[in-house]
Amino acid sequence: MSRADDQEILAWALGENATVVTLDADFHTILAVSGATAPSVIRLRRQGLNAPAVVEIVRNVAARFQAELEHGVDGDSESKQDHQSQAPDRRR
Repeated sequence: MSRADDQEILAWALGENATVVTLDADFHTILAVSGATAPSVIRLRRQGLNAPAVVEIVRNVAARFQAELEHGVDGDSESKQDHQSQAPDRRR
């Protein structure tokens, strides 16, 4: 699919019930303008990633969410602080 245009990729993902993982903001624009609610799109905002790096990021994030689903996430402040401390500081 690396040479397919954005519309083709979205159509394939919709037909396969797949999620699009991309560095490209265009997918969100296409979905918003068309009013579509599917397929899901995950945009990574780190340029220069190759396919293995993208796979590693997605696997790490999926594993983290899976662990939270299995063990539960409570509303305590420690859990919230942990999530906030891992977010990048964008105040610069």
